[in-house]
Amino acid sequence: MDARADTNAEAVLRRSATPATDAVVVPTKTFQLPSLKAVDLSFAGRQRHGDPVHTAVQKVQTGDPVALEYHAPYWIVLDQKGGNFSQVTSAQS
Repeated sequence: MDARADTNAEAVLRRSATPATDAVVVPTKTFQLPSLKAVDLSFAGRQRHGDPVHTAVQKVQTGDPVALEYHAPYWIVLDQKGGNFSQVTSAQS
């Protein structure tokens, strides 16, 4: 007995498919969210008294925009005015 399906049976749906001819668009940016394990939460606490990081941490509010900037071997977290208030571990870079 032949195990192949009968392609002429009434239950087989036949239709032609037109292959997509558009070029594949590759995203120009990729976004990767770091896990909380990668964020160095004790960074400010290890800095000396009077370091600008303490002022930056004091001024930042929930919802304020931040930016990541690469300073080998770490990514640092900057506030709106460019103040560094945290860093991401090198394992994430």
